[in-house]
Amino acid sequence: MGAGFNFKRKQNAVKATVDIQYDEYTGDYFIELPPDILAAANLAVGDTIIWEKLDESSWSIKRNAES
Repeated sequence: MGAGFNFKRKQNAVKATVDIQYDEYTGDYFIELPPDILAAANLAVGDTIIWEKLDESSWSIKRNAES
């Protein structure tokens, strides 16, 4: 898919662009976060994340404390 997603971290800036992928079997869209983004956001594979839209081109992500 041609679209991408940008990540930035204010302190110790971490920035990445990842492709938005599509699962033809489930019809779901998903992204795969690179290891440096997972580490910077204190995330692990399998964590549930909360997305917060900051503006038209920025998002904030954090781990759901209940997951």
